[in-house]
Amino acid sequence: MEALQSLENRYTLRVETVSGRPLIARIVRYGEKFGPNGAYENHNGMPVIEIRRGDVSPRIAYMNAFNSELFEVLDTNVRWSPDGSLQNALPIMEVERLVRWLEDQGVIAGLV
Repeated sequence: MEALQSLENRYTLRVETVSGRPLIARIVRYGEKFGPNGAYENHNGMPVIEIRRGDVSPRIAYMNAFNSELFEVLDTNVRWSPDGSLQNALPIMEVERLVRWLEDQGVIAGLV
């Protein structure tokens, strides 16, 4: 059980929005399910980054998913919102932390 939890922690990152709400970023590898109720499966040649709300039931937590390429060109000098809303925007420090985490995991090449 501990090994599974460790693996889960390695592939998830908790970030906080400007409004203080927790979001969970998860690296979805090839063959893994993601999306609302695990409705989708990653058959892409690269990881998908799934964003979920961290303060609600897992059944309704899914927010969005992105190709990892987005984070290679994401401007880390501005807020970024996974759903386009101001309340769910990540502050600049959290955007930088998310991008650096993806770099550390080998998902993206590096900051632009």
